Amino acid sequence: MTSAPAIPDLLSAENLANPWPGYQILRDHYPVFWHEPSQSWVISRYEHIKPLVKDPRLTHEYLQDILGVFLGDAPVMVAMEGRQHASRRKLVGPFLNGKGLDAFAATIERQARTTLEPVLERERAAVAAGSRERGGMDFVTEFSRVFPVSVMCDLMALPPEDHHKFEDWYNAFILCLGNIQGDPQLFEDGMRAKREFGEYMLPLIASRRGGDGEDLISALCRAEPDGDGVPMDDEEIRTMAALMLLGGAENTDHQLAQLVHALVEHPEQLQALRDDRSLMSAAIAEGLRYNGIVQFIQRLAVEDVDVDGVTVPEGAMVTLFFASGNRDPRRFADPDTFDMFRTDNDVTKAFGGNAEHLGFGGGPHVCLGMQTTKLELETAVNLLLDNTSDLRLADGYRPQWTGVLSRALSSLELTYTPV
Repeated sequence: MTSAPAIPDLLSAENLANPWPGYQILRDHYPVFWHEPSQSWVISRYEHIKPLVKDPRLTHEYLQDILGVFLGDAPVMVAMEGRQHASRRKLVGPFLNGKGLDAFAATIERQARTTLEPVLERERAAVAAGSRERGGMDFVTEFSRVFPVSVMCDLMALPPEDHHKFEDWYNAFILCLGNIQGDPQLFEDGMRAKREFGEYMLPLIASRRGGDGEDLISALCRAEPDGDGVPMDDEEIRTMAALMLLGGAENTDHQLAQLVHALVEHPEQLQALRDDRSLMSAAIAEGLRYNGIVQFIQRLAVEDVDVDGVTVPEGAMVTLFFASGNRDPRRFADPDTFDMFRTDNDVTKAFGGNAEHLGFGGGPHVCLGMQTTKLELETAVNLLLDNTSDLRLADGYRPQWTGVLSRALSSLELTYTPV
């Protein structure tokens, strides 16, 4: 009888670089098990994860102790449950979906062009002058990390000359959130960003009290989310703004880079997309399944929960490995292959609460900004394709992945022929 392989070290550098073999071991041999290093029950199969994201016996409320440390001192929306959570989502949702997003589309287009076109012009001029044969860029540092931060700043009507400050605070928040190694410098940088963000935002919030502005901050200043005639206080709005900066920018930043990386790694699909832009939604949906940025989420069991015959006790932490579920062959055919033509990841459902992939989570906490992220990715990839041909990875480039909770490319060096 062949013994089961050892449980992989989920927090190791080796697993970070290539987590997929480890996830396969979990799914095949340890679909539900107690993970001592994280002090949680780890769940890795799609069939178990999918219903659990909607299970009210698992709560997000523990997140307050984590996110509140560096986002703000007021309750954080993603750590809320029930009516309190729903009322806050209802305030922000109109800005990120439907008519609000339609009205904001021109701003997204403008920010994409403002960020990427100077890079494209620089490379076009260099090639025309003969200083190099092909254009090149680091897509992450020169575009994907900058573009969505500016979009979130515009949503809050923040001065363009201050956007660079928010880029710095965003980067500090991201590194602090992913600091599972406990690097004291990253923690210190996160605390600095929290302090500076508050010093900037609190006077701005006060200045918009009583105004009729149409931006998100002004709308939050007028809101009475609990229906009791009491408006949100300055600190809750400041915390909400920090959450919007973090969540709104991170989704697009990381997912955009990983989608472009997947496309250039599959040139025949890149060419198909170049020739037929109606395939864009399918490409994005497959990117969310194939390499969604969130590796896992954790929730706290408020009651005993049975998972595949195992009792997860009340009070235990549960870790749902979305990235593993998205590569589960029990649900997706040939799951380790990027295939935007696949039929088992329905694109008509991919950007709503009933999506078949797990890239946006699910249940009451499903990603609120999924439609905004989709539009930002469409806009950015179309702009890139319109201005380049023969797009591929730069010679000698090797991807370096960062983060454990949110896995991202630290750079994406591209080379191309300018158009």
